[in-house]
Amino acid sequence: MPRPSSRISGIVPSGKDGWEVHSAAWARKQAGEDIIMLSVGDHDFDTPAQTIEACVTAVRASNHHYTPLAGIPSLRKAMAAASTLCTGIVTDSDQVIATPGGQAALYAAVQAVLD
Repeated sequence: MPRPSSRISGIVPSGKDGWEVHSAAWARKQAGEDIIMLSVGDHDFDTPAQTIEACVTAVRASNHHYTPLAGIPSLRKAMAAASTLCTGIVTDSDQVIATPGGQAALYAAVQAVLD
């Protein structure tokens, strides 16, 4: 079995699984260290009421099935428009993907550029 990276070994000496890394990072954050948690999508604020209502409305409208791999076309179009607005660089919807979270986005980016 390959040895874990030195980054993981520095957090958890045994190179254990992701949940042990998450637990170690969480303990360090609770102890006051400036830690940015990238392990799980559990934010540190309450979900806005409008977000909850939008989710309930979407589920009631039967919007709870698998989507295209790159994301719902209308969402990708809106993301491209937001990118164009924020950066001033024209972005087309075929230049963006919607991922189920930050980890998936980071993984996709790394896989796109590294062999």
